[in-house]
Amino acid sequence: MNYSLVYLLLNLIFLQTKSQTINLSLQESRSYIGIPSVHPAHLEYLTRPNLHMLHSAGCHTTELQLSCDSGLLVIEGAIFRSTGTQTLLNCSGIEQHSRQDGSRFHLLQGDLDIHRELNRRCSGFSAATDCRFNLLLDSLASKAWGPGIVEVWHRCVPNKLIQKKCGTEVSGRGFLMSNSYPKYYMGGQVCSWKVESSRNQLVLIKVLDLHLEETGSGCGDVLTLGGRVSLCGELEAKIIYASESPVYITLNTSSNTQYIFPRRGFLLEYITLSCTPPRLFPTYSLIYSNQTHATYQCTLGWVFKDSSMSTATVLCSQGEIQVPQDCIPVGGAPDGASTPAVGLSIQPGDSFDAGLWFHEVLLPLVLLTFLLILSLAGLILLTLARRHRIEMDRVTEQQQNTFTVTTLDTYTHFQ
Repeated sequence: MNYSLVYLLLNLIFLQTKSQTINLSLQESRSYIGIPSVHPAHLEYLTRPNLHMLHSAGCHTTELQLSCDSGLLVIEGAIFRSTGTQTLLNCSGIEQHSRQDGSRFHLLQGDLDIHRELNRRCSGFSAATDCRFNLLLDSLASKAWGPGIVEVWHRCVPNKLIQKKCGTEVSGRGFLMSNSYPKYYMGGQVCSWKVESSRNQLVLIKVLDLHLEETGSGCGDVLTLGGRVSLCGELEAKIIYASESPVYITLNTSSNTQYIFPRRGFLLEYITLSCTPPRLFPTYSLIYSNQTHATYQCTLGWVFKDSSMSTATVLCSQGEIQVPQDCIPVGGAPDGASTPAVGLSIQPGDSFDAGLWFHEVLLPLVLLTFLLILSLAGLILLTLARRHRIEMDRVTEQQQNTFTVTTLDTYTHFQ
């Protein structure tokens, strides 16, 4: 995936102030929507599943068996990779069913995303029932694709991590789904959930499945994310939505409460990020942080032990910032080397660090100069305004005195 292109698309979407409705059945699904406060490559890292991933693989003719010992079966990803010719396939050598082998879903160039086909067939299965998927039988379009390899990744989600009740406030990491998913959902409802993290922190929403009623070419029922994006139709590939906390998720269904829609509804995963990075260490200090990562810098003339670089950027994972290793002097730590004081300290023989000079000297000096000029300008304006007011009051008083004298002179003349 071209992350730079997707990141540009995110910025274009963010510039739109009005909410948007996306009919997933009428256009190609977008991988990332919402506020572009984090690079998509970081989103992939931050949204890695925290539950064991089960991997199934086989040929296009293989019947895959997806199973869970407990919990709900949730499809994480599924692909078809064309091989071009039947003779290159060794089906018995690649066939496996629901095996925990450490692999992760990754869509390569040329792969076909068959997430929708797996959702239709297997998403929402309980532990009591295995799901059997055969590409040729469960996707009529696949007959034109030719021979190839099918791979499926799924998780078994404990029921305690799933929330269905309307009006619930949630945080941390878990799953939301419509009531009676994936069998049906009821009409005439407006059901909302609130996903909340710490103030100004990031909330990530992974839409894993969506199948709602449509009306002709328009949307009948919609799932709204954060009041900005409304989704309808049927999901083809999972979507990641990013926004600052809190995020309200609303399912709005039409018709009346007695109507049952034979559609799956929705299933999504929420992830709240609320990392507060430590700021001060003996050999390095924090120079930048946001909702997803933090950047630290060593004292001048020192580098991080593991990378030999003067700066290190670490990501927020599972609500914590994994701080880097200690810094050491450039060239290694000699015997008896003392721990430097944190801050800007230049010792004989230290090399000049332009980045540190900019952050700790030049930038604060420019800001202070700007604030001083702004304060002086404000003081001058206030002084001029006050003098102008005094002058206006003096002129007004003179005019009133002149009018009084003229009236008295006229009165004396007629006498």
